[in-house]
Amino acid sequence: MSVAKAILVLTILVSSYSASDDVALARATNVFGINLLRELSSVKPRQNIVFSPNSISVEVAMVYAGAAGQCAKETSRVLGHIAVGLLDRDTVLAAYKKRINDTSDILMMANAVLVRNTSSVLDTYKKTLQEVFAARFKSVDFLAYGYRMAAEINGWMCEKTEGRVEKGVPDGMPMNTVVYVANAASLATLPWISQFEPNNTRILPFFNHGIELTRKEVMTATANIRHAKLPDLESEAIELLGTDLRRSMVIVLPDSITGLSKLRATFNAQNIDDIEAELRSQRVNLRLPKFKINNRHNLVPTLRRLGINCVFGIKPDLSKMSCDKNLYVSEIAHVAVMTVNEEGA
Repeated sequence: MSVAKAILVLTILVSSYSASDDVALARATNVFGINLLRELSSVKPRQNIVFSPNSISVEVAMVYAGAAGQCAKETSRVLGHIAVGLLDRDTVLAAYKKRINDTSDILMMANAVLVRNTSSVLDTYKKTLQEVFAARFKSVDFLAYGYRMAAEINGWMCEKTEGRVEKGVPDGMPMNTVVYVANAASLATLPWISQFEPNNTRILPFFNHGIELTRKEVMTATANIRHAKLPDLESEAIELLGTDLRRSMVIVLPDSITGLSKLRATFNAQNIDDIEAELRSQRVNLRLPKFKINNRHNLVPTLRRLGINCVFGIKPDLSKMSCDKNLYVSEIAHVAVMTVNEEGA
């Protein structure tokens, strides 16, 4: 009997950056993304998790752009900037601007910052949101017009993600909201170079977390695919390349049917480079479940555990956003969607 096991999926932008600041930002985002995965998995160990480290890095960087003093240092440290030597604010923002421009055709992303209308926001910050992050800014009376603003932002996010994310913010945002940062992300369509034959898709047993037996649609193929044995991770990996040759999906399969939790807990940013170095083209009998995962994350608790506290109300310093000394971030929300089928992701 063929049995499919739980898997860890990494979607990678294959294109390499030439400028040192871009390389540094990519490394910082890898570290930040792995830390996010570890934290999100620890809170919901039995839940399928999808998020975009790139998009969340951009989203939190919008807060960094408005922060100063200790708040800026905390945010920069958690984003990984300090560890890779990105210490100058203007350099960091320039690197984010370039990244967003370079990936706009392959990562559909919508960013918005909503601020209560009783707080005046600096024109320089609004300009940064627009020119660096391609983000929307709105001054909002959350008490009177929260529902209307949610509908407007959701319509815009739906359009930016080509209908894949229909609701980036909840219909009823809390009336006491001060600063609400929202992000919605979905990969642009990624067709496989070697597509699966739909007639070969089968209903097969699948173990969620190695203990819950279900039956799933499983795609099957025998093809030349880049594959690697990963003894240090007690896993193996395959890479499905997209037709644009800029993106690929790397799938890591634990050797043990119950090994996903350990893999999530021990996986680190260096493993990404190690896997890439080990992948070799070979004939592979592949069975891959079809899936669609849609996750909404309120990232404030996660970011607090990672070390960002100042901007959420403990002596906030958002003086590059506003002269209001009591301004703080109420919520950082992220919605991500991933679909994998015979044609692509």
